[in-house]
Amino acid sequence: MLITTLINTIKNNTYNSNTLKVADKVYIKELFEVLKTNFFITSLDLSHNFIQAEGATLLSETLKSNSSITSLYLNGDFLKKE
Repeated sequence: MLITTLINTIKNNTYNSNTLKVADKVYIKELFEVLKTNFFITSLDLSHNFIQAEGATLLSETLKSNSSITSLYLNGDFLKKE
């Protein structure tokens, strides 16, 4: 599924799974924005998307707005202090 199609599906609350694995770092910012108001996704796998400081900040803002995400996977994302 193309990531833009996936984002639109989540926006419209028609995504039919409670687990989401993302493997396209280009659209991470837009995805985080959509997830702020989607309460159907409970598991988010962002492994190997190389999320850096900006992505970590965006993710934290998303998680503040969305308490339905209870499982988060960040393997291989190389988060580092700035």
